[in-house]
Amino acid sequence: MSRGNRISWRIFRVTSAAWTSRLVFTINWATATAKLYLCLLILLSSIFAGCIDTDNTVQSLNPFYTDEVVVEFPQFEGEWLSFIVLDGDVLPMNIKPWVFKDNTVKIFDKNRKVSVARIKFFQIEDSYFTDIVIANFNLDLFDDSNDDMISSDMNLLTNTAFTFWSMFHWRPVHVVYKVQIDKDNTSLVLTPLSFDWLEKVLEENPDLIPLIEQSNTDSPFTDSSLANATSEIWVSLLKKYRDEEKAFPSDQMFKVLLKKYGKAYVLRSYENGNPQLAVFPEDREFADRPQARANTPIYYAENGQVIGLMLNRDWQAPAGFWLQAGTWVEYFKDGHLKYVTLAKDWESPKGELIKTGTVLEFSKDGKVKKTSAE
Repeated sequence: MSRGNRISWRIFRVTSAAWTSRLVFTINWATATAKLYLCLLILLSSIFAGCIDTDNTVQSLNPFYTDEVVVEFPQFEGEWLSFIVLDGDVLPMNIKPWVFKDNTVKIFDKNRKVSVARIKFFQIEDSYFTDIVIANFNLDLFDDSNDDMISSDMNLLTNTAFTFWSMFHWRPVHVVYKVQIDKDNTSLVLTPLSFDWLEKVLEENPDLIPLIEQSNTDSPFTDSSLANATSEIWVSLLKKYRDEEKAFPSDQMFKVLLKKYGKAYVLRSYENGNPQLAVFPEDREFADRPQARANTPIYYAENGQVIGLMLNRDWQAPAGFWLQAGTWVEYFKDGHLKYVTLAKDWESPKGELIKTGTVLEFSKDGKVKKTSAE
């Protein structure tokens, strides 16, 4: 499988495991951007993230920093909301906040499984970077005698407590991100170093960064090369290319946006100034009484009508059925429900008994259009 295909084992496996009803959900959304958002919402609510190209990040055996360039940011300690930025759009991850403490960061998935990463911030000239390496791998999965560095028993790999974030750092190696910090230290944007860019640099200077290629074509990770440069070489390279747009491209397949937990944020607005996407530190209750979960996305129509939220608690809709806490609820722009997940068995107007956990899709006139079991 070539890197150019951009279809890895990770992406295939996750996509095949996604809920059928949720895939319908993405197809019926109005815009391409929203389709991509819902694809992330679906797959992040599983363990992995299949919509993101994890192969275009540079992975290194050695740190990207030396002790001389390390800087401390004690003001970053605490909890941070996490978002993915794709093509300029901000897409909430809907997971427990990241926790920075003592040069580590805890990163959770939907089921609160945690990846513990070692993190070092460093400064080169006027630019900031961070080096991240996952610290809580099950090392029994790795076989030093195997050129692939990984056990051939993939069942062991997929059954461990790997979170979505672990899949970006599937080996216990270093990944570097350029860091943008706002003035009040409440917002961080992490952009990974592009492997595509590095490959082009190495075409002109192939001895600059030694690459370890995968030798076993049966490995699910054959598309990922491992860099074997010294920390000093990395610092020199980052110093030279720190402002190179293609090294940390603005159109990178993904960026990570972190926002200080406990604050209200309007992440996207309409031209008239109304919020299009926002998160709030507290639960929010709306006119028809549903409560949106704190620190999760709320989508609005241009007139201020809520068109998407995640429920904080079970809620009885005006039609009489109960909706399940922790699930995404989507509305049409006129306020009629579009997609919901049942919290209790419900007898439809046609007399059909629909089981708890079923996803209901409604037509614009309020009638049940389709039912899909999770």
